[in-house]
Amino acid sequence: MKRVKYSNKLVYLGLILLLVFSAIPGCTQGPAEDIFWVVDSQGMFHTSDLERAQQEIPFTIIVPTYLPDNLDPDSPYEIGGPLNDSSENENIKVWISYRAEGEHIIEIEENSETFIMLPTSEFNPIYLDIAGVQVLQQETYLYGGTTIEGIRFDWNQGGLTFSVLVFSYSQEEAIKIVESMIEQID
Repeated sequence: MKRVKYSNKLVYLGLILLLVFSAIPGCTQGPAEDIFWVVDSQGMFHTSDLERAQQEIPFTIIVPTYLPDNLDPDSPYEIGGPLNDSSENENIKVWISYRAEGEHIIEIEENSETFIMLPTSEFNPIYLDIAGVQVLQQETYLYGGTTIEGIRFDWNQGGLTFSVLVFSYSQEEAIKIVESMIEQID
C-alpha cells in the first residue's frame, strides 16, 4: 500500500512541475531539443530529451506510438526519474509528460516493479481488455488553478507497472494511447 501512495506522490510531483513550467509563456510541447536539464537534491533528473533520459534508466522507456494533436512521441514536454548513480533501490520510476494547447495533458509513469493497483470506488473503476491486457480505468483529476478531469489507466506488463493519465482527451483517444504502449511490450 505504501508503494501506491509513493507512486501517486511521484505522479503528483510530476504534474505539479508540469503546471509550473506550463505557466511560463510559450512553454508547450516544443521541438526535440533539451530545453532543460535539472538534477534535484534527491538525485532526480528533469529533461525533455528522451535519449538522455534513457541513459539514466536501466529499462526501456516505453512511449506511445500514437498521440493525438500532432504531439511527437519522441519529443515529450518533460521526463523525470532517478539518476543512474543514485538509483540504488530496486524500485525505479520514470515519468513522461506531453502537453498540447490548453489543458491537453498526457502523463505516463513507468515503474520497474510490478504491484497491484487497487480500484477506488469513488473514481468509477472499470477493467478493460486492451490488446489482450487487463487495464484498470478510473477517473482522475488534476488540481491547480482549475480542476481538470481526466482518465487514469493502470496495468502490469513485462515485469513493469504503467500508469497513464490523460486530461482533456476523449476516452477513445486515451485508449489508443494506452494500446500503442501495450503493443510494444513483450
